[in-house]
Amino acid sequence: MSSRLWIAIGVLVTSCVLRGQSPPTPKFEVASIKPCKGEPTGQIHTSPGRLSLECSSVDSLIHDAYVQFAHGPPWRRIPGAALPILSVSRGELTMPIRGSTGWIQSERFAIDAKASSPVAEDVMLGPMLQQLLQDRFKLKIHREAAEIPVYELTVAKSGAKLQPARTSRCKQLDPGAPPPARAKGQPAPLPLCGGFSRAPNNAGVDLYGVTMQYFCMMLSMSTDRDVVDKTGLTGEFDLHLDATLEEAGFARHGANPGAPLPDLPVGAAVDPGGTLTDAIRKLGLILRPAKQRVDAIVIDHVERPTAN
Repeated sequence: MSSRLWIAIGVLVTSCVLRGQSPPTPKFEVASIKPCKGEPTGQIHTSPGRLSLECSSVDSLIHDAYVQFAHGPPWRRIPGAALPILSVSRGELTMPIRGSTGWIQSERFAIDAKASSPVAEDVMLGPMLQQLLQDRFKLKIHREAAEIPVYELTVAKSGAKLQPARTSRCKQLDPGAPPPARAKGQPAPLPLCGGFSRAPNNAGVDLYGVTMQYFCMMLSMSTDRDVVDKTGLTGEFDLHLDATLEEAGFARHGANPGAPLPDLPVGAAVDPGGTLTDAIRKLGLILRPAKQRVDAIVIDHVERPTAN
């Protein structure tokens, strides 16, 4: 076989191998890491290709890099939803990092890092921050199976009492346009499909064109744990909750989760006693305490950062 043919085969094999490889993870070109002398803030400032973290603990850095931003932006939009949903469940976001004790939680660092070219914020706070932790803090982790408490939304034995969505009752979301405003002296505009609003005379909360997945996300912001869809119901629905917007908790949008529901055995239906649980039961739906398997992060090794 001629040498030219061997060269051609080598080039072909090499190109095939390269095409099958994932692109390398981008890294910060330079990064300054200093002990924080001020009050702990944990504030994050970003611009294309630059990341500044004020007084952050290693524990919070691991949460950002390996949980909240590990798979892209922390919020994502789904078709038909007026509001974005969390990419990572609240239970995973609040799960403690195993092995995170002492200085990992108490000491804080100011980080100013620059990339060689503009990079998206979620890339800097995800894979690039992971690489920085591995290089400068000598961080090594592994993941172990764990369980977190959740509520499962199921259909009652009597069956669900849900109304199929009517497109005439709401306005489809235009991501490039602002929400509809109410002109003075004019009737209120149609609510957004996939959104919610107070019912007339504050007689409950109406949701328009929502999926069960989206409804569970809304309920997750109102209870003390995540709500998982186990109804098996597909499609979109118009829902009415016989509870005020404040009782439903949607107005907080996750800022102050509601009080815990009764602590019952796994699989038991939540006893009707709260306004929100009563409202859910009237829809022919039930919340049941359950467990969900997730991957917990375990620290194998970590050091204080190397000098700049």
